[in-house]
Amino acid sequence: MASTQEALQLLCGVVSPEAYAARHGLSLQATLALRDRGLARFDQALHPRRSRSKWALAAIAGLALVLVPTGALAQLVTFAANTPAVASQVNANFTQLKTWLEQKVGTVGTNTITTGALTVTGATTLATVSTGNLSSSGTLSSTGNLSTGGTLTVAGASSLKAVTATTLNATDLTLTGVFTTTGTNPSSINGITLRKKTGNNGTTSCDQYCLNSAYLSWAGSCLGAKLPSGQFTADCGFVPGVLPAGQELLCLCATY
Repeated sequence: MASTQEALQLLCGVVSPEAYAARHGLSLQATLALRDRGLARFDQALHPRRSRSKWALAAIAGLALVLVPTGALAQLVTFAANTPAVASQVNANFTQLKTWLEQKVGTVGTNTITTGALTVTGATTLATVSTGNLSSSGTLSSTGNLSTGGTLTVAGASSLKAVTATTLNATDLTLTGVFTTTGTNPSSINGITLRKKTGNNGTTSCDQYCLNSAYLSWAGSCLGAKLPSGQFTADCGFVPGVLPAGQELLCLCATY
């Protein structure tokens, strides 16, 4: 038997009809009928010309189970059975639920989710996303730009387009666009860590500079170099000679 919270998740679209039907051994047709009956009751609860007390309280209770931790429910006004509900108290409860909802997913009425830290536990497809720390323990697919103000951690096989992050940690990642790191910590993909090695005054090649752990206390393999002019070269053996003060040959290295 489905729990009240599971039924409410079906009504709110958190669980798809197909998943709900498979979980409880129902046909899709029966599940859709169940959902439609529930939605009709929600509509009746919110309709100004119908009896509000019974169904409005049911709607508030349902949304609360989905959106609100148990401890926070004390902030809502509760009502006794077979007693009238005061409109101002019912409206205050809906206002509080709206506030909690917006704190979780952003402004109501838009299709954009705004959040601080986002944790994804299942297979997920995202369009354009801007968030704080993002952690995914399942498959993550991004069809638009993915921008995080913190650390992006992907534990499953994932395909992302353009990514901007402070630090990227991934076990199996296919990147179809540009990855931009905005932090100083190295980022790792498939066990390979890409790092910038600074301080080369032009008297040694990036090949040697990456390999020498005496510089910046770590060693790796050269992937390319950025010239003082801003141009990139894949010639890791290039030695420009002593560069003017304030200029350097920036080396891109990989460790694994």
